[in-house]
Amino acid sequence: MNAGRWTAIGLSVGLVAAAAGYLALGPSPLQMEAQAQDAAERITIELGSFYFDGPKGRSDSTANPSVVAELTNNQATTLVFENTANVPHQVVSPLFNDQALADGTLGKDTIRTVAPGESLEIEITPELLTVADGQSLTFGLSCHVGHGTASDHFDQGMHALLKVVPGGESSTDDGDDDDGGPY
Repeated sequence: MNAGRWTAIGLSVGLVAAAAGYLALGPSPLQMEAQAQDAAERITIELGSFYFDGPKGRSDSTANPSVVAELTNNQATTLVFENTANVPHQVVSPLFNDQALADGTLGKDTIRTVAPGESLEIEITPELLTVADGQSLTFGLSCHVGHGTASDHFDQGMHALLKVVPGGESSTDDGDDDDGGPY
């Protein structure tokens, strides 16, 4: 009887060792994909009463827009736009055009509307060749609700800048220098 017990213990120890060896090989491709998605940076930008407010500051001037957020080139980022105003806002930027990301050229803006009290998430991974070469680029971010009327949100100050920087680099630049933008 002892031989059977020792065989069972031997099998159990062998299975535990095999499982430990399998786990030591590292995460599976599905686990790595989930970890990459978890590693995506999240940046929240408030859409207020005629301003954008992000981690780099507030922009409420069409004449002198400020950088409200920085994205890192080739890094997955989720931009969360939260509309805290009591009116709908639009989120417009050439940075959101997939063609601008695929081949480095700028195309037609993509417009997304955010209702009052709602939020919008945009997942983006900038892949800009100019930034890969070490130059930062700034892109316009605006709201055009009421465009061409007295209540035009853009004319009331809803113009800001998003900056794409090379990997591992960050700045406090407001977009006023000659760094390849704003677009």
